[in-house]
Amino acid sequence: MLTSREDLNTVLKILPTAEEAPFNAYRCQDAPTCLPGTRVNLLQEIHSWANEENSPSIFWLSGLAGTGKSTVARTVATRCSVEESLGASFFFS
Repeated sequence: MLTSREDLNTVLKILPTAEEAPFNAYRCQDAPTCLPGTRVNLLQEIHSWANEENSPSIFWLSGLAGTGKSTVARTVATRCSVEESLGASFFFS
């Protein structure tokens, strides 16, 4: 059982990675994130879900092609990475 954030970070560092799949992979460095002031309610809903102790295990983000799901997901991953709360990310292209 992990007892601290430090223990979790140690485990995360030894897990294998898919080098081109994370939100911040080199080839995705110019991929867009949400512009400031946009998608505010949705981003707040996602962050509330992520930080709530008893939230469901999955937040299902759905919509038609081209509606910004990947942009929203990349924005959330970026913020979580900055806050050091991102466990993993995997993006398809």
